[in-house]
Amino acid sequence: MSFVNPVLLRGNHALTIELPLPTAANLSEVVEILGSSTRRPTPRFELKVPVPAETYVTQLLSIFDALREANDEVAMRSIFKIFTYLLITANIPFVILFVKENYVLRVLDVLNLGSKKKSSYRELLKNTPRMDETVPLNDRLRLYLREVDHLEFFKKNVLSLLAKKRQFLETIDQLLMWRQIDIINELLRDTTLSQQLLAIAQDTQTPIDQRLNVTQFLLHIFRHAHKDMSHFAANSFLRVMVNHGFLDCVQHVLRDEQHEMRRAATMLIACAARIDVEQMQMHILAQAERLKAGTAGIATASSTNGSNSSSSGSGGHAGTGANTLTTTLLQTVLQQWTSEDEDDMEPQLYEIIQRILGMGEMRVTSSHKRQAVGVPGNILVSQSIFDDDPVTGSVLKLFFARCTPLLLRRIDALAIESRREEQVPPLELTEAQAKFYTHLCQLVQNLLEQYGPRTKHILHGPHIFEKFAQLFRSTYIEVNLHTLRVFRACIGLRDNEIYRLMVNQRVISHILWLSHQALRNLNGALYEEYIEFFDYILLRNLTLLINHIMEKHSNHLGPIEHLEPIKAITAKYEMQKRYKVS
Repeated sequence: MSFVNPVLLRGNHALTIELPLPTAANLSEVVEILGSSTRRPTPRFELKVPVPAETYVTQLLSIFDALREANDEVAMRSIFKIFTYLLITANIPFVILFVKENYVLRVLDVLNLGSKKKSSYRELLKNTPRMDETVPLNDRLRLYLREVDHLEFFKKNVLSLLAKKRQFLETIDQLLMWRQIDIINELLRDTTLSQQLLAIAQDTQTPIDQRLNVTQFLLHIFRHAHKDMSHFAANSFLRVMVNHGFLDCVQHVLRDEQHEMRRAATMLIACAARIDVEQMQMHILAQAERLKAGTAGIATASSTNGSNSSSSGSGGHAGTGANTLTTTLLQTVLQQWTSEDEDDMEPQLYEIIQRILGMGEMRVTSSHKRQAVGVPGNILVSQSIFDDDPVTGSVLKLFFARCTPLLLRRIDALAIESRREEQVPPLELTEAQAKFYTHLCQLVQNLLEQYGPRTKHILHGPHIFEKFAQLFRSTYIEVNLHTLRVFRACIGLRDNEIYRLMVNQRVISHILWLSHQALRNLNGALYEEYIEFFDYILLRNLTLLINHIMEKHSNHLGPIEHLEPIKAITAKYEMQKRYKVS
């Protein structure tokens, strides 16, 4: 029978290797045939054996067992060489046999003759944690998962035995991809199992270890759906799982009392958003409509499986076995992002929010539309409401109406410190807090720049400008830089009401005080942004701000009066004065 590797055959003819049926007497002949063939420069091989591959491998293993009983190490070494050469040929039917449950340990016993590890391959594989032993699965899924574990084991441990690795590595990666897709398809086929897994993940009565294992299994599946499946297939998988209650389940787990559960839920939502954020947006809008209609809550998958608990719509972590939700997924994500308990998950939550609001670097919806957005620090052309993707536009409307207090709650909690003789106490931040405030400023800046006047009301809270300005007291340059960019974005709105709020809440005073930090490094990003801020005022010809700077803060311009924008602002103001007098 002939076996050619379809992965490695790319239009060129493969080198044919004809092998005799192995016996204890002809092992050296088989070794010589395989050895001389695999030493040739051709990277593609076709194996021809007189019996099916399974019979051939079984025959080799039976000979090895007999030789081991006879303690014939020389002949055993020949069997080892045959198996390594078979791995080098990277023939898919043979590799599949090697990783099957009823063959893998016996194959590893043969390959162990070349191992330099302290423990045998058999021991190492048996000590490898197995997901199928901790997650309730059907027999087919359990079989697929074990084969994935075996393939990963070969890739990690056996690869080093081979003189030529590339073909074998390509074949292993291809088989891994196929098996991951098999696992996803099986999960789609078995609806009952999918719903059972989602119910376990959010049921607080289930032992935490099992819940965490189920959540990690789902994360494993979603990562491979995103990585290995086509865009259409991954979207279809996500759509089916959403219909089974996936997003409601993950929303519950996102507010679990156990930190590890919340971490896994965060990564799950981030992965789902990368697959197709539009489905997540439509889910959020459907939740909002149900809540608006006055329903008691949003039913989740657990309600169909008999789970009992409750969920709160306010901040904090609620029990996850709830069968109703009283907030949308967007609100829950914002609650977690702005919670100081989630600093290690902050980057993933920030990415999720950006994608939901249509602000990822490039988002691909299920309708294959592409919407380019801005890069932090760049000035964008304000996007009209008529330019919105319809779904994103509806989500933005919901966000501006219900979510802005959540977005700014940590800013709103900052204490306002007054300056006394140019002295101001520093704002003590941890590295994680600095990263959060940097991302928050980036998000607000991008909202202002991308969506324009629609976003200005998020800054109408009591003293919100002055509280943003408190971030200038941070010793982290990145926080100073992105806070300044928020105010530059405000200037770009061309809105006198915003300018008056900036004046009344002493924003310019805080920015002038920042000069001591900006002037420390004349080649730094903060210095460039500082110059650009005043340039922007000048280019926009913002008379209100120019007059405010010169009439209220002229005595504080000393350290920066040599800067070209400040010279130009001063000249502009003097010209306006002369014009008024004349």
